[in-house]
Amino acid sequence: MKIFNSIFLVLFVVSAGLQYNDPDPALWILIYLFCLYIPSTCFLNVIELDQNAVK
Repeated sequence: MKIFNSIFLVLFVVSAGLQYNDPDPALWILIYLFCLYIPSTCFLNVIELDQNAVK
């Protein structure tokens, strides 16, 4: 699960950086950084999602 979180962590950071060239970058950078919250906290073991919740 840590590999999955680290992949999404990198993808959201890169996506937020690429939005710099957008006509309204502040909105999209904030959206991508907000989406970065879950994988980064899971990667750092701040929160742990229950893997058995969905069956």
